[in-house]
Amino acid sequence: MAMRQTDSNRDVSVDWDWSDKRMEQVTSILNDNASIFFSWNISDVQSDYDGADLIGSNRASPRPERMAVRIRRNHYFEQFHDVTFRSYRVSGAKTEIDKIRDGGVDWYFYGWTDEKDEIANWVILDVNKVLVTGLLDGRQMVANHDCGRTGFVSVPLFELDANNCILAKHYTGVLL
Repeated sequence: MAMRQTDSNRDVSVDWDWSDKRMEQVTSILNDNASIFFSWNISDVQSDYDGADLIGSNRASPRPERMAVRIRRNHYFEQFHDVTFRSYRVSGAKTEIDKIRDGGVDWYFYGWTDEKDEIANWVILDVNKVLVTGLLDGRQMVANHDCGRTGFVSVPLFELDANNCILAKHYTGVLL
């Protein structure tokens, strides 16, 4: 089995395994909010039956299904109240922002755990709205404090909310 590594060649399997263990809870949250991923197309259909107009052609049309998921530990929510997007890798490999700008994702589930290590706070973002509003443009890159070989931009939750980029959310406690 290949070891998952960062640009600094340190093993990140621990973090990925930690996050992967929460995918069942992510799936449950997404299922509970499934209506935001569908648009209904109900059209009037003329019928010869009794000369009555009937409603027909009930179709659920799923929107694009490209979902990115990121889970972070509780202290990041308590301390920063933001969503971060990786914007730099010293290796030159594609970053989250590159993939988003290339159209590789439509939705972004971003969650934070609580002290019990369960997802307590989360948002579902419309990535296309994030792009259209320019919230990723012109922000200063912050170097990753763990290795310094990657960087990210931070977008505060209140800015995402004010620009209608958040499709669904759940916060415990008070946002600053």
